[in-house]
Amino acid sequence: MNFLSVPDPFPITKNFVMLCEGKADNEFFRKLISHHKLPEFDFPFPPEAGRFEPDDISGLTLYGSSGYKDMLKSIATYLGYFPELKDQLKGILIVADATGKPSEVLKNIRKQVKAVGNFGIPAKPMDTTASADGYPSLSILLLPINGVGGIETVCLGDIGSRYRIEMECLESFLECCPTGPLKWPAEKLGKAKFHALVAATYKHDPSRALSMAFKKQTKQPPVLEIGADCFVPIAEYIRDFCRSVEGP
Repeated sequence: MNFLSVPDPFPITKNFVMLCEGKADNEFFRKLISHHKLPEFDFPFPPEAGRFEPDDISGLTLYGSSGYKDMLKSIATYLGYFPELKDQLKGILIVADATGKPSEVLKNIRKQVKAVGNFGIPAKPMDTTASADGYPSLSILLLPINGVGGIETVCLGDIGSRYRIEMECLESFLECCPTGPLKWPAEKLGKAKFHALVAATYKHDPSRALSMAFKKQTKQPPVLEIGADCFVPIAEYIRDFCRSVEGP
């Protein structure tokens, strides 16, 4: 029986898999991949609603930078049941927020990969490392590239460039706040800036979530333009990653 016809916890039908911290990240990369006509990826986590009974995923962390070990273990089990998938699945890309301490994030992810076994362990972000026993190659991408913060920090490059005066006002607002947000960890500050700027500029839906920020409303533009220049380096890296693991 072909493995694709077997009821499975998460379908893997593409040559590439991406593991992210949450749904908002998944949606961002789906839009980016589609816009730049990149090779398609599967996003197996979180699982589709209704595919699991509650007890089946107890203890499985699907969000945050601590969940990659469980995700990779699930994929390794899947590869064990369906060895033919090893010929199909060429690469796994792990994406995480760089936070204010990218080196510690990288160390944490490398530790999780090592604990699973079989998968290659990249020495630094954006390195692609071959895995053992026919397992797919693996790479780690931290956002922003060569920076600190998170995916919202990257998105500020688009919305902040279109609302420069509002961005200046936002900086003044954050500076005067008694809670001291300008001293918050980099990824939390990025989130604060992003959501505050959306609230101040997107009249159609001031509470628009990042997961919906690229979706147009009726007769209204989206919060973010996926074709913005700030997203191009990420798209270029994904294209390079796919080329590097596809082989001859």
